[in-house]
Amino acid sequence: MIPLSVAWDDIGGLVDAHERFLAGARVDADVRDPVLDSWKRCRSAGLEPDRLLIPYAPDLTLGDPFLHAADPVLSRLTASLSDVSMTVVLCDGQARVVQRHGGDTRLLSRLDEVNFAPGFCASEAAAGTNGVGTALAERGPVYVIGREHFADCLSPFACAGAPVRDPLSGRIEAILDLTCLRDDGHPAMLRLVRETAHDIEARLLEQASDRERALLAAYRRAAPLSEPWPRQPEGPARTRGPYGHGAETLGRVDLAVLREKAEELIASPHLTLDQVTLSGGRVATLLRRPMMGASGETGVVVEARVLGGPQLRHMERMA
Repeated sequence: MIPLSVAWDDIGGLVDAHERFLAGARVDADVRDPVLDSWKRCRSAGLEPDRLLIPYAPDLTLGDPFLHAADPVLSRLTASLSDVSMTVVLCDGQARVVQRHGGDTRLLSRLDEVNFAPGFCASEAAAGTNGVGTALAERGPVYVIGREHFADCLSPFACAGAPVRDPLSGRIEAILDLTCLRDDGHPAMLRLVRETAHDIEARLLEQASDRERALLAAYRRAAPLSEPWPRQPEGPARTRGPYGHGAETLGRVDLAVLREKAEELIASPHLTLDQVTLSGGRVATLLRRPMMGASGETGVVVEARVLGGPQLRHMERMA
């Protein structure tokens, strides 16, 4: 990796912004938005930059199907970084470290000192702003370097993290992270970790049945061209029932059929995709996935898409 030419966060700027933030001053112009959002979450959680209490859980692992998909990808990535002092870290969906690969003795010793090792939790609530916990909180790739870390003990490091999702449901199954010492950091780490996460997701999709892949293809074909995949969940559900643009184009019988199928999916946690035939020979594809509200509430949403027709949702009340 090519180090950044100016360690601006070490000579002022961000260091000062971090101190002003802790004192309650506005720092919007001096801190990247994702980092500032993370700092605010850390402060709301009562985290202290100079004192971390990192939970530990022994013998953490991920399911065999996931590891079967991930292990070859992680082995290739680790081998490609053999000349670079950088660790490849795999965490579970709760931001707890499951595996750590690569890195030289000096880096690993430094990481052990801050409990960034298998069994320890790297969630924002425990470790502050970092490539694992912040990627989970943001539900997307992040790059964090130097003083952008909320916790003092993590400022010597640079990291990039990305969620790894179930390609059928969109559920975050794991977090992948690359970590090195701050002077070895480079924004290109973000692209690398994002591409590696996508490679694992592609191998997970290969494990799906032919029917699941066909249903997913049908679901994607029915998506609006402007809509990304997978679409991020919106705010918490306050009611139950189907709604969405174009709902008025379906009759009461079709809506009842969709509602019944959505309830079946909600009640069947191991079933993610299904199809149902509507009036006029139209076919709706339904996808079940978890969602999270802005305050951390969890629930389930079933989205139904009709090719050339409306997109509807059926939500289970948040808990």
